[in-house]
Amino acid sequence: MPKAIREVLSVGEGDTLLFVVENGTVQVTSRAQMIQALQGSTPEEEDTDE
Repeated sequence: MPKAIREVLSVGEGDTLLFVVENGTVQVTSRAQMIQALQGSTPEEEDTDE
C-alpha cells in the first residue's frame, strides 16, 4: 500500500486492514479504527447483581 494512503489511514507495518465492498465502491479502514468507531455503539448492560 502506498505510503500516502498508509499515512491517511494512520496504519503501519503489521496493522490489519478491513476492505468493505458495497455498491461498487471499496472502503478501507484499519481494524483499530473500526473498533474505535464501534465503541459505545452497543447498549450497555444493566447491572443485575443485587
